[in-house]
Amino acid sequence: MIWGCVSAEGTGTLRFIDGTMDSQNYIETVQENMLPSEEKLPGGYLVFQQDTTPCHTFAATKEWFEEKGITMLNWLSIQSNIFGTTLAFALLPTS
Repeated sequence: MIWGCVSAEGTGTLRFIDGTMDSQNYIETVQENMLPSEEKLPGGYLVFQQDTTPCHTFAATKEWFEEKGITMLNWLSIQSNIFGTTLAFALLPTS
């Protein structure tokens, strides 16, 4: 699985993840990658987009985002998967 972070101001972390993603693993991934990426990208206003994958919709995940005060923008899963996959491959270096 690939987890990535992008904004209108640039790209953040791109992380490759092995195994199954549960709520706790997802929260750790976001905390370790998205929050530092947010700090290095200019703008200061964050809206986080994710699809309806189970690890995104567990109560613990939703609660964590609420506690952090992160605004959520949920799109239909097929739209975000197509966009995310296309974007991830566009960001990979070519040789």
